[in-house]
Amino acid sequence: MGKLAEIITSFERKFSCHVCFHDYEGKIRGHNASLPGMHINPFCDLVKKNKKMARFCVDLESRDIRSKLTISREPIFKICHMGVLEAAFPLFSGSRVSATMFVGPFQYGKIPSKDIKSIMRQEPDSPLSKEAAELKRNLPVLCSDEFQDLLNLGGLLARHIEAELVSARMDLAETDPVKKIPYFIDREFRHKLKISDLASFLGLSESRVCQILRKEFDKSFVGLLTERRVEHARHLLKESYLKTSTVAAECGFRDPAYFFRIFRKLNDGRTPGDYRREVQASFDLAYLRKRLNA
Repeated sequence: MGKLAEIITSFERKFSCHVCFHDYEGKIRGHNASLPGMHINPFCDLVKKNKKMARFCVDLESRDIRSKLTISREPIFKICHMGVLEAAFPLFSGSRVSATMFVGPFQYGKIPSKDIKSIMRQEPDSPLSKEAAELKRNLPVLCSDEFQDLLNLGGLLARHIEAELVSARMDLAETDPVKKIPYFIDREFRHKLKISDLASFLGLSESRVCQILRKEFDKSFVGLLTERRVEHARHLLKESYLKTSTVAAECGFRDPAYFFRIFRKLNDGRTPGDYRREVQASFDLAYLRKRLNA
């Protein structure tokens, strides 16, 4: 993914927009941590200073849009509660939507109605402030010609990223068992797993797998699996407003109470709620510093 940032910059320059990724499984950020995970532009920055408005944004993007993309398996456009247009491109890992690439924001008033018949719309929550209205007027307008160009080129960019991720996974799959074990757990941790599943994947006996785990990772299969699940839980708590019970299910924990106990054990006694509040407070501080230095 060495040239990916350069390609994204060219894409942003062509459409006068911003590109960001909501990474539901940690795969994209794992390969390129520099890729933006938030909507960083003056309009969205201003809107998200209000935590209620920020929650509207995250709820639409992490729940409604992800569900729509899973069903349609095609790019969609959405008009958010603040009245701006954005494109959402699904990135797949197998049959799952593992991430969404967002492109925007744009004004949409000049787009012919025939082009926006399938747009998702979120009901306006409140009128724009004077400052927000001014920033909105300065957003680029996506005309009908660019509308199709955005779909075509955005789709190509999404497929390129998927191909890079598949290539990385194939490289791992051809290596020795020590490298294949994290690959398998990363791919399957949401499911109900037993050590026999890992042994079958590796083509080794269960006893041999246990030996490798103890020698190379100093952990049991359950310990390694649990750590990966909790790692993903931290990612979701940081990047979304999903309920704790939903986070637990997304990470392979079928019992929310058990998830709560395990999370505290592996996070110095902090509950999922404690962790979310801490990372959000850190984000608020970083945001304030960014605005002061702008």
